[in-house]
Amino acid sequence: FQVKSSGVIRSRKKRRLVKLQGHRLTVLDAQTGDVKQDLYLSAGSVDAGPGDKVLTISIKTKKLILIAETETEYAEWLSSFTYAFRRIEQFYELGNEIGRGAFSIVRQGRMRENSKPVAIKVVRNVGEARFLHRNEIEILARVEHENIVQTHDVFE
Repeated sequence: FQVKSSGVIRSRKKRRLVKLQGHRLTVLDAQTGDVKQDLYLSAGSVDAGPGDKVLTISIKTKKLILIAETETEYAEWLSSFTYAFRRIEQFYELGNEIGRGAFSIVRQGRMRENSKPVAIKVVRNVGEARFLHRNEIEILARVEHENIVQTHDVFE
């Protein structure tokens, strides 16, 4: 595959578009817009190489190799994919359960960088509830008030 700065991937056979949104990577047919692959990156990794300006995306048993045309493009893709593959355990220590609801569990936690105590809400995204959870996250991320819990990070 060859990555274009517009987000276009070219293989020897067909042209593809790539869309990276959060932890979700969607590969589309450039002509029809049909989804060819829809992958969640939270259970995988990104590695440099093999070769210059090459990224290897590994997700379970699948590998997707992307080749950037420029060093700048390569750096942007590497940064974006590294961010998409980040895991909560890299930033927080998860502790004991302190609460439970219909779709979530709240756990004690600590920020790894400064040991500040935090509450971590782990949500099960199932069915139609996924839309409601996304709305809740977007609202809580915008709100800043002394009587409302502050949202620091969101992981999928």
